[in-house]
Amino acid sequence: MADALLDWLNATPLFPKFYWKNREGDLAFAGCGIGQPDASKPAFTWRPFCSKLSPEWADFSLPSPITPRFIMRMEKEEISPSDVERPQIQRLISSPDRKAWIDHIQNALQAIRNREFKKVVLARRVQIDCTAPIDALGLFSLLKRSEQSAFFFQPTPESAFLGASPERLYRRIGKLIECDALAGTRPKADGCELLQSKKDLHEFNIVKETISEALSPLCLSAPASTPTTLAETPTLCHLYSKLSGHLREGIDDLSLLKTLHPTPAVGGHPRKAAAAFLAKTEPFARGLFAAPIGYIEKDRADFTVGIRSCLVKGSQAYLYAGTGIVDGSDPEAEWEESEQKLIQWRSLFL
Repeated sequence: MADALLDWLNATPLFPKFYWKNREGDLAFAGCGIGQPDASKPAFTWRPFCSKLSPEWADFSLPSPITPRFIMRMEKEEISPSDVERPQIQRLISSPDRKAWIDHIQNALQAIRNREFKKVVLARRVQIDCTAPIDALGLFSLLKRSEQSAFFFQPTPESAFLGASPERLYRRIGKLIECDALAGTRPKADGCELLQSKKDLHEFNIVKETISEALSPLCLSAPASTPTTLAETPTLCHLYSKLSGHLREGIDDLSLLKTLHPTPAVGGHPRKAAAAFLAKTEPFARGLFAAPIGYIEKDRADFTVGIRSCLVKGSQAYLYAGTGIVDGSDPEAEWEESEQKLIQWRSLFL
């Protein structure tokens, strides 16, 4: 695979297997097996999006956090081109299909007009049936060549969850905490249009204000935020601001996860009303999609939001994408946005 950490993971027979690379590209680690808790080592940590799980996620019911038995760590990873056989597609199934998706968005817009909530994030799942079992680690090596941040979690030889997310839930360095506010999507070339879109700025401000309100009681003073700008991926761009503050004494990472997840960027606002709508509307369980995935150490922690992600289960892959629905959302445009988010993953398959 021409990648030291992935080559090491590929060679070891131990499961579960973990890989994490931060957005800055200056830290990556891989781990395997289950060791004893050790505050001096990274503990791989995740939380399902909600308590509802479906059979395809059964292998991910391991207790969290897990300190890997063996860990390799690199401060700056070298990535070389890799020669991996791409999976061949036999069949694609979208859930919901386009007509049902449009209906779901119309129902969400009616609920917004009824003031049940201000925003909800609806997700799609595309099931890809392949002609042979998928090499999850090989697929991941193709993905991470074009991305700075990346994660890989393989509890068994048959199942893996992998992705490259543009959104950080939070990073903690000592008592300093940093969170992303991220919303709105356009092709990379249309960033100026995104910055001027009233609908997308409204959606973004809901996310930013809600995260700031959640952080405020945890911090010594009101969180600071950077001016709204664009966060870019290889093909897309999003509205972005970084919020930061200094935590009060006694605030631990598990408390932060409980407080911050899910943000309105992946769930909705208000949280409970949006969650109730999703529970009765989405035809699948999200599992780890849009859930926090990361690691905890004594003096730091870093969690990404598990979007732009894929679940591998034998010869099947499940791709996920979501879009934020607010007053003024266009159902057809939301479908096209979800398609743009899925293109990156579909390009990894034949």
